[in-house]
Amino acid sequence: MFQREDMFQREMFQREDCFREEMFQREDMFQREDMFQRVEMFQREDMFQREDMFQREDMFQRAEMFQREDMFQREDMFQRVEMFQREDMFQREDMFQREDMFQRAEMFQREGMFQREEMFQREDMFQREDMFQRERCFREKDVSKRKVF
Repeated sequence: MFQREDMFQREMFQREDCFREEMFQREDMFQREDMFQRVEMFQREDMFQREDMFQREDMFQRAEMFQREDMFQREDMFQRVEMFQREDMFQREDMFQREDMFQRAEMFQREGMFQREEMFQREDMFQREDMFQRERCFREKDVSKRKVF
């Protein structure tokens, strides 16, 4: 009878021991599962942080790209303004050169007119001189004819 009881107790202890072992294994399994879930959660969190970091980096690169584009557009605008100013300056210079050319042409025309006027005055002076010489010649002939008579 004692043996049966002893056997029964042993079996009970073995069952209890098996139960404990199984409980510990389940607890260990749950702890491992919890650990894996935590690791997975941290990996996901890290992945989201990396994604957020990449998105921020992308946002900053886009902002920098837009700033550079704006800078290039401003530079292009300044170059166009400078080009228009140069074009305006060249047009003004051309206008002044044309004005100067017209003034010179007018000056040469006036000079030519004055030279012609002077030439006409000289011609007139020679004609008068010639006329006076002819008249003197006629007088002298007339006087010499009178002396003869």
